[in-house]
Amino acid sequence: MMKPENRYSVWRGVLLAAFLLFMWNCSGTRKIPAGQYLYTGANITLNSPDRIPNRKELISALDELVRPKPNGSILGMRPRVWIYNITADSVPQKGLKGWLNRKVGERPVLLDDADPLNTRSLIQNRLYNSGYFQADVEYETIRKKRTAYVNYTANLQRPYTIDSVSYPTGTSLLRRAIDSLRESSSLKKGEPYNVDSLISERERIARNMRDFGYYYFSPAHMIYRVDSAVGDRRVRIWLNLKDNAPAQAFRQYRLGEIVVNPNYSFALDSISQRADTVALDGYRYINNFPDLKPKAVLGSIFLKPDSVYSRRAHEQTLNRLMGLGVFQYGNVRFENMGPNSLRAVIQATPVKKKSIRAELQGVTSSYYLGPNINVTFQNRNFLGGAELLELRLNASLELATGDERNNLNAYSLGADVNLYYPRYVVPFFRIRNESSYYVPKTRLRLGYQRINRLELFQVNSFTLGAGYLWNETQSKSHELNVVDINFFQLADTTARFHRLLQENEFLRRSYSEQFILSTNYSYTYNNQHETNRTHNFFFNGQVDVSGNLMNLLQTAFNKATSDKPYSFFGTPYSQYAKLSTDFRYYYSIDRENRIAMRLFAGAGFPYENSTSLPFVKQFFVGGPNSLRAFEARSVGPGISIPRETDAGFFDQLGDMRLEGSIEYRFPIYSVFKGALFLDAGNIWMVSKDFEPESRFSFNRFMNELAVGTGFGLRLDVEFFVLRFDLGVPLRVPQGWVWNSLPEGVDASWNDFAFNIAIGYPF
Repeated sequence: MMKPENRYSVWRGVLLAAFLLFMWNCSGTRKIPAGQYLYTGANITLNSPDRIPNRKELISALDELVRPKPNGSILGMRPRVWIYNITADSVPQKGLKGWLNRKVGERPVLLDDADPLNTRSLIQNRLYNSGYFQADVEYETIRKKRTAYVNYTANLQRPYTIDSVSYPTGTSLLRRAIDSLRESSSLKKGEPYNVDSLISERERIARNMRDFGYYYFSPAHMIYRVDSAVGDRRVRIWLNLKDNAPAQAFRQYRLGEIVVNPNYSFALDSISQRADTVALDGYRYINNFPDLKPKAVLGSIFLKPDSVYSRRAHEQTLNRLMGLGVFQYGNVRFENMGPNSLRAVIQATPVKKKSIRAELQGVTSSYYLGPNINVTFQNRNFLGGAELLELRLNASLELATGDERNNLNAYSLGADVNLYYPRYVVPFFRIRNESSYYVPKTRLRLGYQRINRLELFQVNSFTLGAGYLWNETQSKSHELNVVDINFFQLADTTARFHRLLQENEFLRRSYSEQFILSTNYSYTYNNQHETNRTHNFFFNGQVDVSGNLMNLLQTAFNKATSDKPYSFFGTPYSQYAKLSTDFRYYYSIDRENRIAMRLFAGAGFPYENSTSLPFVKQFFVGGPNSLRAFEARSVGPGISIPRETDAGFFDQLGDMRLEGSIEYRFPIYSVFKGALFLDAGNIWMVSKDFEPESRFSFNRFMNELAVGTGFGLRLDVEFFVLRFDLGVPLRVPQGWVWNSLPEGVDASWNDFAFNIAIGYPF
């Protein structure tokens, strides 16, 4: 009989051979016609006896000029070309084969599709615009057995640099305003000559001139003259005003009458203008939105009567009005009132005051299945000052499945009420925050959640908080919760659960009744709104501390012990520090194919009045937005084996979490998208009071990661994404599922998890 290890070796060999055969078939070269070559792209090399400034950026810009783009590939495989090839023999207009060929497959890009001579001209022109006036570009086509690519080589001399830049001079207000911008110019002596820099400088000046009141001034009203005959590869640059520019472009404008229409309608434009108006703070306010206090609207308007027009004030006004959350459309229309005066008409269209949204999530695995529903009700302009009242209700069921397990295992009910004020609310102070483009918000929060694990326990969790949210820029946001109170109460415990607590010190500490009085801060950077970028990033960092002030006050009067820590209204309070970071990277292969990666790391450290993090602050992994091949809260900590593995209790929690994911997202057809994913992660304890197998160790944590893979199907209609993910475990913390695992660990390929969720996992 073949030994088990030999049998596994044979299977590995068979799988490797099958994988290599699949890769060869998916390379896209099998059906290339004789004499033709699959075009695999181009390489660009820059040769110069001198240092090339910004070499990396220059090569990246030149790469964008190369046409055509080769077929997308992953590890040398081109699955879309392979699908095209196997369905291209006879392509019917209808049927599955034709659909696969036209919608899923991708025609192979051949060498004949490339035009190296034209690409050479484009590269040479871009180099000329970058200061390499005598660039010599050559190309060579490299043919292999079935593929070909093109090498472009640019022989460069030292680029031309800026010798001097002259701006319009004179005594007029316009020319003096332009000259005042000279110091902040990016066109400096000694910098490489670059046409893009000239264009950017012209746009910068026009933008700033509109801040000086020159409403009609634009980059088109300026022109450059460049002299390259200075010598020593230098150029002189003159920026001049065009002689044929319209007279209004060179006039400074002031704001006269400013009309504010908070209930503008395209269909009733002329009627709304005849509504009653009132004079408020120098504005003509059309009183056609009685539910909204005029003060809330005027507080977001930074265009002032009888002031010089400012582009920044114009943009800030629109951003602030839309940021109030009560308008779906905003615009400022300017009209000439005289040679140097503008009339501004501010138009805003209200959004529907009340709305309700429901989301449904679901998960199924070898042991559990159950739905999770979230319902959100919003009331905009709740108190008449553009306040937002938000009520969130959530409910979930967990059903145990399998042999003799068809019963309800757990359920949870929760409600949160949030009230947002579109301003900073600070006792005894008034902060207007006129420098920001974005509306700051003050949030008051009240919440309750009840978790009932049948035959074990019930948990009542109460939350109360107050804090601030504000955006620094479109990409940077902050959240500061000055007061974040959470009361955790364990109720209706059973004898079975008491036995679990006696056997598990960690559970006993985690589920003890605790009062949390914390302050936390979160910073987020997210540039995914820049959709034209190849590389996008997301970062979130959080700091959460609790109990320090309370402990400082009480230690001055009492002495606590581990058996009887300090308490607040008879309940021990938590004292800890918790840090977490969430980093995500998105690489766009093309418009529809994308690679997304995520790395999450977090750790909490209880001290003084606490011996462990409270239950609601601990980390877990598994579930629809975590390790998708594992049930929620079913992994770790470390390599410890869950003491209860039936359909009763799966709450594996820890003080530290490390998790990573990579996902390839690709189109299938129309709004249907697909994904292949790989997840890995685990949780650990940090205190030495716990068993060694559950504690974090730098020497072994990589060997304790759970790993899962799978396929996802997404229905993506821009504003809504319905996601189905099927995950299969490859590795549990104790080892790979196809190897021998420790006694008590039951894991196999059959333990798949099917997740239904709203939105992308990250």
